[in-house]
Amino acid sequence: MTFVVALFFFYRSRSRALSLALVRPSVRFATVDHLIDASMRNIADFNAQNAAMALKGLALRGQAPRQYPGCLERFAEVVATAGRGRGRGPKPTRDSMATPQNIADTIWSLGRLGFRDQRTLDEISGMLCQSGARVEIDHLLAVAWGYGSVGQPTNEAVLRFAKDTFRLKETK
Repeated sequence: MTFVVALFFFYRSRSRALSLALVRPSVRFATVDHLIDASMRNIADFNAQNAAMALKGLALRGQAPRQYPGCLERFAEVVATAGRGRGRGPKPTRDSMATPQNIADTIWSLGRLGFRDQRTLDEISGMLCQSGARVEIDHLLAVAWGYGSVGQPTNEAVLRFAKDTFRLKETK
C-alpha cells in the first residue's frame, strides 16, 4: 500500500514525493540513497518547502549522505534562492518563497547534520529577519539550536531581530 501511495505522489509531484518519503518512514518506496539520488536529479523542480522537508528528513534520520558530496549545500541553496525571491519561474510566487518555517527547519536540519559553512548559515538565517512574515519564537529557537549544535556563533542580525521583535533583554 505504501508503495502505491508513494508512486501516486511521484507521478503527481516528484519533488514533493521525494521529500515526503524522506520525512515519513511510512511512505517508503526506496532506500534513502535512492531518494537522494532522485532528488539530486530533480533538484531544479524543488521549491523551498521541498528542500526544507528533504533536509529535515535527513536530519531526523541522522544521515548526511556521504556518497553525495555537496548534497546539503544544494538543498540549502534552493532555500537561499527562494528566500532571495528568485525561486522557480520568472517572478516570485507564494510557493517559491521561503517561509519562516522553511528557514528555521533548514537551519535546524543543517545543524543536526553537522553543516558548518558559516556564510551559508548566516545567509539563510538572515532571511528570517527580512521575510516580512510572522516570525514565531520557535523559529528563532530552531535557528539558535542549529548554530549551537555545530558550535557556531548565532548570526548577529538574527539576535538583534529577536531582541527587537520579542523585546528580549540580554542577561549576563
